[in-house]
Amino acid sequence: MMRLLKTWYRSTVGWTLLALIMVPQCRGDGNRATYSKDIAPIVFEHCTSCHRAGGGGPFELTAFEHVRKRARQIKDVVETRFMPPWHAVQTRHPFANDPSLSNDEIRLIQSWVDGGTPEGDPALLPELPTYGDGWELGPPDVVLKMDRAYTIPADGPDIYRYFGFSLSLPEDRWVRALEYLPGRRSVAHHALVFATDDKEWKALDKEERAIGFEKWTGQRRGARRILSWALGTNARVFPKGVGLLIKKGEDLVLQAHFHPSGAAEDEISSIGIYFSDEKPEQESIEIQVPQSFGSLSGIEIPAGVADYTLRESFLLPVPVKAYATMPHAHYIGKEFELNAFLPGGETHALLRVDDWDFAWQHLYRFAEPFVLPKGTRLEAVIRWDNSASNPFNPFDPPKQINWGPYSEDEMGSIILDVVAFDQRDERQLKRALRDYRTATLENLLLSRTKALADGLKSVDRRERRIAIEVLKKYDRDGNGRLDAEELSLGRRAYREKGFDGGLKRAVPGVPLQARLDP
Repeated sequence: MMRLLKTWYRSTVGWTLLALIMVPQCRGDGNRATYSKDIAPIVFEHCTSCHRAGGGGPFELTAFEHVRKRARQIKDVVETRFMPPWHAVQTRHPFANDPSLSNDEIRLIQSWVDGGTPEGDPALLPELPTYGDGWELGPPDVVLKMDRAYTIPADGPDIYRYFGFSLSLPEDRWVRALEYLPGRRSVAHHALVFATDDKEWKALDKEERAIGFEKWTGQRRGARRILSWALGTNARVFPKGVGLLIKKGEDLVLQAHFHPSGAAEDEISSIGIYFSDEKPEQESIEIQVPQSFGSLSGIEIPAGVADYTLRESFLLPVPVKAYATMPHAHYIGKEFELNAFLPGGETHALLRVDDWDFAWQHLYRFAEPFVLPKGTRLEAVIRWDNSASNPFNPFDPPKQINWGPYSEDEMGSIILDVVAFDQRDERQLKRALRDYRTATLENLLLSRTKALADGLKSVDRRERRIAIEVLKKYDRDGNGRLDAEELSLGRRAYREKGFDGGLKRAVPGVPLQARLDP
């Protein structure tokens, strides 16, 4: 029901019908809830960060007339909790940036609307929050802005484009927050920002007439992803005592994903950097399960399947302190779970999203960072709904959807931002994450129907190094290939490491355990 409501509200017809019923209401008699005293504090705290000039909302709610005009619409969307948008279910670890209204706040809005939307005494009006030219956190210390526009055509396929920014730091600097600001939110899908000391991007930038460049291989040469942004995402803010290091000589490269909006639009993106005045105690580390937004997890979602599930785990080699989490999928994403299975047998639910919304993607910041001990198993569970009953399905009738970078493709992952509980363990944690990526590649290779049955003959050259390591581990008779028994042994070993079998998950109508068997 909620998904159908969202679809209706997003539609042009939905907004038109709402506009027709938004007629001015009679003023109250002064004894009821008023805008100045009761409603403005709620709106300023929960709404204006998006509903303002330059914000992500489709209209402003920064003044009495704005709010009064849309009073009945506001009442409807807060009663259903469609607004403010928030999709995480409350767990034992509450979130600091939850904008949800309390029951008392909702009742105040209902009372104000039913009472005729009186303004009240303007002298009681609280001060409107200030925002720096669209920046959620106020003016950044450094703003990197495209020096000219990149034009997105009115229609056509999605666009991936890279843009380089010279940073020219005189010394290493610690960052306390980062923010991406699109010029045209109507065409912005998502953005990734990388820090790199590789200057290849400058040559690429000169090769093309339009600003930016289409392809970049810097990620393979050590570029670090320092920011992920999607519609609805908040700025990335690190807790006190935690930061991210940008080194002297490093530049930033933006990977932007645009989709045409129906009208040609000129996009000028910006990146805001907020520096820390002092060196933080620890460096932020990102744990992503599964790796690379699921690109190595064999995501192949058959048409008609309403509960296609990916389940993957990562074992913590050291104790960590968790402070934020973020899920990601595309249109047919449905549910997310991130659970921590502690070595003593206790289970902590870290994140649960029962009704994913591609249009509003949050970075969920925990109210209080908490410790997960060494040996904790982090398990991510992601479900997709590729059925005809899913109103967000981009295909009618449904068709098989595989992993891919475009909006109509799919991907899926859950990020957990942590610091090592003991700073001396940072290297061990980073090494374990590199090993996890290698294991992901090995699992994907073993997931194929007849993986390495003919040895290296059918292996792509890019997979050769991984394939050699797999053969070393599981080719027990030394004949240079894997027979059925050896393949079964390898698959079983990776299931015990927390992988769910990769491509075998794509068989519809078969219980999960049966799908994992060779």
